[in-house]
Amino acid sequence: MKFLKKICMIICMNVALLFAGCGAKETAFTCPFSSVEWSATPSDLNGACGESAYTYDSLYGGLTYTYEVTYLSETGTAKYMFDDKERLCSIAWTYNSTGDVEGMNRVYEKIYEDIKKAYGEPKGGNENTTNTAATWETGSGTIAIISMYTESNSAVQVQYTVNAD
Repeated sequence: MKFLKKICMIICMNVALLFAGCGAKETAFTCPFSSVEWSATPSDLNGACGESAYTYDSLYGGLTYTYEVTYLSETGTAKYMFDDKERLCSIAWTYNSTGDVEGMNRVYEKIYEDIKKAYGEPKGGNENTTNTAATWETGSGTIAIISMYTESNSAVQVQYTVNAD
């Protein structure tokens, strides 16, 4: 499980670094797994989400707050990443299916189709034997979805990152 968490963290960090942005105050860009507004601060999360299960340093210079969130009838981890000015930069949801490739593919396809319906064809991505990815550039930011699997672990992550001010 630690291996999968490390892989997911690496994926998250790579996607975040590629599409870094922060602090959009007004946006039509919404995350289907979160009702938190992009103008939220870390203290706003306590009211909206409760106490964070875990925090760690964010790639944006602030902290990342994690919460258990059910999305598409699956329990996953939502991550809210802030910069050093406490501006929300990115929100991600990760689903670990612990080797259930069919479950992972079902979740990936549902998320992919929902994003495609809202934003059209992806602008980039890849597909190979161990992972699949797609990205969308919107006026508000970037959406990235990736799935990866090994013989013992499977995961899907979708990440919404706002454009920099």
